[in-house]
Amino acid sequence: MWSQGCSQPRIPPELSPETASKKGFTGPVIHTRYFKANIERLLSTVQPGSEKPIVVVGCGKSAQEYIFRLF
Repeated sequence: MWSQGCSQPRIPPELSPETASKKGFTGPVIHTRYFKANIERLLSTVQPGSEKPIVVVGCGKSAQEYIFRLF
């Protein structure tokens, strides 16, 4: 996830879903703006025993709040 203190969600190109996929990352890549709409998918990804990784990028308030919801 990426969080940025502005009204337009932005994921830097080097952290985009396409770039992540090319590098072999199979987990979700979303902006925190879309967290609530994707909560079920995210929670199924981080269930105990799940082999799928998840990466949270950013130090904004939203990213910090949502990481606690996942773990």
